[in-house]
Order: sequence, then structure tokens, then C-alpha cells
Amino acid sequence: STPAGWRLIQHPVRELKSLRGSVDRVRRVSLDTANAWLAQRRFPTGLAEVELTLDRVPASGSVTWECRHSGGAVTRVVADFGASEIRVDRTASGRVDFSPTFAGVHRGPLRIVDGRVDLRLLLDTSSLEVFAQGGETVLTDLILPPSPELRFTMTADGQGRETRIASLSLTPLKSAPPRLHPGTP
Repeated sequence: STPAGWRLIQHPVRELKSLRGSVDRVRRVSLDTANAWLAQRRFPTGLAEVELTLDRVPASGSVTWECRHSGGAVTRVVADFGASEIRVDRTASGRVDFSPTFAGVHRGPLRIVDGRVDLRLLLDTSSLEVFAQGGETVLTDLILPPSPELRFTMTADGQGRETRIASLSLTPLKSAPPRLHPGTP
């Protein structure tokens, strides 16, 4: 139950906790400061968890989180405040030419609460999961970058430039061990 009514909330599986490395975090910074901090961080395996809280979210404009892989591939997660939506744009995410329907932009509602937006992103070598507002909206996309090496940047448009980063954390993830079917040697 939420102030806006009943909502289905989704969370990553709890087993994810066992795959986390050490958290690297900044708090209460501008977009420029956050980008300078992000420029110093790389994820060679492409396995990462991102938690981002935006504060002082305006009524219009947007903030875009970019997942950049070596080789020029980029997947964008856009928090569009005026449209009250979250988007995942995988049109330049890597290999997208094998089907005319693969490359695209996927959308979901984004309810802004008390001027804040919470995003949690989980990335592995071939997928991106976005949990917005504590799991009220979840988007999952297959991505096929040419290389797993990953780094991040952020941009803002319009009034989105006024947004502050309340908290930003990056956590490297380990690969999950393979699970064998019972009875498999």
C-alpha cells in the first residue's frame, strides 16, 4: 500500500547480496562533481550495481544515466520528469542489427515522491535491469555490447540540470557460480 494506492513492488533476489564487492559512494554532490567521480571508475567485467538518488527533482527536464562499454556501445536510462516516465534506450547498446524490432526504447511510469527519484541498476555482460522508486517500475533489457568493460556518465536536459545527486553508489559484482541440475555430475 502506498499513498497513491496499491502497487506491485519488485526487488532483486536476495542472493545478489553474496555477489557484491565493496561499495564506493558519494553524497550530496552536483552533476558535474558526480561525473568527475564517475570518470575515475571502471568495471572491466561489466558486472555492476548502481544506486542513485536524485533530489530537488524539477517539474520538467530529465537526467540521463549512460552505461558506456568499450567499443562505443552505450545504453541510456532516462528519468524524464515532465513526462513522469523512465526509459531504457538500447538503440546504440551494441549488436542491435540482427532484428528490426530489437533496437528500441522501452518506457515505464515514474512517480516522483517528495521531489526525489530513486534508481537501482543491475548490469551484467548481457542485461540491464532498472528498478525505479524502490521497485514500483522495473524495466529489464537484453544488451549485446562488443566488450564487457563498462563505465558511467550522467547528463541533464532543461530544468534537470538543477537536480542534485543525494546519493550515488557503485558496487562491483562477482559472477554467480553455475547451478547444476540435481543428479548432474
